[in-house]
Amino acid sequence: MQKKLTELRFWLKQALWFVPFAYFLNFIYAVYSDQSGGAFGDTFGAANALFSGTALLLLVLAVSLQREELEHVKKERNDTLKLLEGQEGINEAQRVALEKQLFESSFFSLFSLINEEKARLL
Repeated sequence: MQKKLTELRFWLKQALWFVPFAYFLNFIYAVYSDQSGGAFGDTFGAANALFSGTALLLLVLAVSLQREELEHVKKERNDTLKLLEGQEGINEAQRVALEKQLFESSFFSLFSLINEEKARLL
């Protein structure tokens, strides 16, 4: 797929160079040939067609570039999802460790209070 897009882009760029060159040659031919004003004006109709074709070629190029960018964004999103899945496991382990630490802290604090009260009573 990537090879086809690269080849398409190459030919589109070649076509984009051809359009202004063809219009320039048409204009030079119209100026130096013995034509009436109407025939000379018709060369601008040809230019309109060439520029419309150029616009179409640029549209196709833009779509191919957007497709390539979208594939790149999808790949980055998938990489980010994999990282986030790994983070979920780490977060869960941290939560369990924190709960254990809180329990131990509360337990030993209460144990210390009980020992102090026992010592005071004796």
